[in-house]
Amino acid sequence: MPHHPFRAVSVAIATLLAALHVPSASAVAGETTATGDAVVTMVSPEAGSTVQRGFTAAFDVALGDQDDTTLTATFAGDEASRTVTRAQCADTCRVELYLEPLHGFLDAGTGTTSGYLRYTWTTPSGEGHALPYLTFASPAIGHDSTRMTTPTPNTAGYAATVVDTTTTLKFTPTQWIGCTPNCQTPAAGETVEVRVYPSTGPTPPAGDNYLQRTVAEWTKADTAWEASATLDFSALPEGSYSLYSRGRSADGWYAAGTSYDYRPIIVRHTPAMSIDMDATPDLVGTNRVATVTLRGPLADKVGYVEVTRDGVVLNPGDDQQWWPSTLTRPEVTASRLVDLGTASVGHHTVSTRMLVSTTFDKQVGAPVTGSYDVVSLNIKVTPGVAFVGRASSLGISADAPAGRVIDLSAWEFTNPDGTTAATGTWCSACGQHGTGSAAFMPQAAGTAGYTVTADAGSPYVQAARGTFPVYAARAVESITAPATRYGSTQKVTLTLRDERAIYTRVPTPAGVPVTVQFRKTGTTAWVTLGSTKTVTGGTATFTYVSRSNGQVRALYATPAPGVTWSSAAAAVTSTAAATITSAPTSTYRYRTVTVKATTYPYQSGARVWLQTRVHGTATWKTVKSIAAPTTGMSSLTTSFSTRGTYDLRVIRTATSLNTIGYSATRYLKVL
Repeated sequence: MPHHPFRAVSVAIATLLAALHVPSASAVAGETTATGDAVVTMVSPEAGSTVQRGFTAAFDVALGDQDDTTLTATFAGDEASRTVTRAQCADTCRVELYLEPLHGFLDAGTGTTSGYLRYTWTTPSGEGHALPYLTFASPAIGHDSTRMTTPTPNTAGYAATVVDTTTTLKFTPTQWIGCTPNCQTPAAGETVEVRVYPSTGPTPPAGDNYLQRTVAEWTKADTAWEASATLDFSALPEGSYSLYSRGRSADGWYAAGTSYDYRPIIVRHTPAMSIDMDATPDLVGTNRVATVTLRGPLADKVGYVEVTRDGVVLNPGDDQQWWPSTLTRPEVTASRLVDLGTASVGHHTVSTRMLVSTTFDKQVGAPVTGSYDVVSLNIKVTPGVAFVGRASSLGISADAPAGRVIDLSAWEFTNPDGTTAATGTWCSACGQHGTGSAAFMPQAAGTAGYTVTADAGSPYVQAARGTFPVYAARAVESITAPATRYGSTQKVTLTLRDERAIYTRVPTPAGVPVTVQFRKTGTTAWVTLGSTKTVTGGTATFTYVSRSNGQVRALYATPAPGVTWSSAAAAVTSTAAATITSAPTSTYRYRTVTVKATTYPYQSGARVWLQTRVHGTATWKTVKSIAAPTTGMSSLTTSFSTRGTYDLRVIRTATSLNTIGYSATRYLKVL
């Protein structure tokens, strides 16, 4: 096959290192995988001999029971191969491969160079190989030095060059290959070869077990020459590697001397910092904790890991110096729990970034982000106004996310003293949107609590807790309103008590507003008479002018703001007014006696009676009856046939609006 003295060859490390051993100085027979496999033996040059740069290696190939084999020979940076088939080689045949050895990529490059000629033969059944040892004399060529300018160490705060997938390398010349007499302009075809090796530190690796190689062409930018090459590290596992670059002449010879440039590099497919965000949504009110992990190598001790949620810094100025200084080594990781606290319902984005230096102004790597959702079952609890010893309730509703239903519900009421007073379920067959209530009877005044739970299946299980006031139950214990004469002052006395605990009543405090209302007999409308306030001991008094029979009641403020209750109605009696304005004190038998009186109020159907009795007796006798005049002024007459002393009085009969009214008694002596 034709030979190309300068070609890029990528050789897998597994092939380069497979079954390395030092052979004897004689020709080395091939190792086969099974009886009957092909056998290849190098017949020239002899093992241990010295070869020129261009030489032909001859091999005897015996196919055995194989149909074909591919023979590949590599030596000192050059490679040649050929496939031999049964049609070309019925039994044993001679195969020649031309090789132009170069001194090794990391060799000194002058004088005699030694190395293994590795040849392998591959058949459908397996592979054989051999490693005869040869030497060759390499020519002395010009000195070369190149300087790798990018990527630079300590990139983005790292302690070494860290790459993920691809990186572009750039080089500048310091001295050209064979630069005499022109050291400023490269000769045609001159290049920079770059190789990636497993990391050995600054010590060059032994052998040519490189993982990748590429060639950078020199170009002129403005007045300066530079070369660039792109390497792809995406297939390499994470770890430490070594980059070596070296000048190479147009005919494939490396520069003389140990003029390679070395750069350590770390392949990192994961960021230096990561944040572990659980994808499970949080229920509102849940405290979220995330794990932040840092990976070396970092150029500086971490000074501050800034955490933001939705653009708001959660830990301003938080000193994070506890991150270990050993993070300057690539194999070290450190993790920390970061408290994100609680968040409102919705989608939230969390971002973290590393800052170093004393002023926290140098960012390490790129910020990393995570996101999570905060959801809610939208439990709404509406407490009613609760009073001791009275039926109270909580209005409850909840909403499950789409595709979920609330299949379990519960509530619990806690008395102000912390004892659980009642429990239950607030809805059954709730569906996605549940509504219901919880009924209970508070036992004491104070701050009560509730816990309401809705369960729509994990993780949608939420409890809502809250407090609400329980007020003392205030009541009017008694209303006292004695019967009062029409037109006189009616006094109403009320006694109020507060039930602060079940069956425990105390006087209502002073200063509670009380409104007194009156409803006239035969009507339905309540009329406000006026207001008063309680005094110490829980009593309140109110007066008004008596006009008719009816009922009074009290409207009074409860301990709950804005809540007014009404007392039961109490009957009040207004007696009709009857007054004797003129009557004689003595008279004679059979003489007419005139008694004048006033009676109020006028009411249709009412009558005015004049009554007499023998003084000292109990029985009154009506001696005159007239319809009550509209003017209220009456004149009543009578006469007496028997001498003696008599009592006189005037009565205004009762109606629905006023009870019967009696005048004061007058005395009359009959002569």
